[in-house]
Amino acid sequence: MIPPFGIDSFDTDDDAGPAPAFSLVSDAMTRSLPEAIMVLGLSALGVTGCAIVIETRDPAPFREPAAHAVAEPPRPAPAPPASRGEGIAIPVKGITREDLRDNFNDTRGKRVHRALDIMARRGTPVVAAVDGRVAKVYRHILGGLCVYQYDAKEEHAYYYAHLDAYAEGLAEGVEVKRGDPIGFVGSTGNASPTAPHLHFAVIRLGPDKRWYRGEPVNPFPLLTAPAPAATR
Repeated sequence: MIPPFGIDSFDTDDDAGPAPAFSLVSDAMTRSLPEAIMVLGLSALGVTGCAIVIETRDPAPFREPAAHAVAEPPRPAPAPPASRGEGIAIPVKGITREDLRDNFNDTRGKRVHRALDIMARRGTPVVAAVDGRVAKVYRHILGGLCVYQYDAKEEHAYYYAHLDAYAEGLAEGVEVKRGDPIGFVGSTGNASPTAPHLHFAVIRLGPDKRWYRGEPVNPFPLLTAPAPAATR
């Protein structure tokens, strides 16, 4: 459709151009918009005293509705081991929460500790912190007599070091329950003979599930968390 237009008044007695002008306007009505503009423009140039005004306002441009961004759901953080009340036991018999000290971030020479030293008398029983399976039993130059244990889902490994001796029957592949004997507190490896203790570490395992490779987790808040109130 051609936009609205108008023709200013003029004197038909003095100007011989009106008839051609109107015929051009009539012709323009049958044409497309670009052609009509050209026809009427030529008409205006050829007629004295005639001014043709054409409105060429475009309609409001069409705009696509704004797309609403869909927020990506947050990724869940890796779950830590169960809290003490849900399954982690203090791995040295007779030790309470009040006896523990958080030395996870302490320095040991040129390295960071990344474990908990639980001081106790030599020979004090060391027990499994969780249900699971013994992954490795061996002697290490630094850790002395050591044990690595997986939890039941094999998501975490638990490391017991500086043992004075292993519990009877302990071997790789043996299934253990929370509180089962692992060994006895000692000072083997690089521990001071005058300061027997259990070096206890928790490791979040990687996809390859290797007992010696993973992300250290501080055991202190896990072992000192208050047990949940009993439900009735």
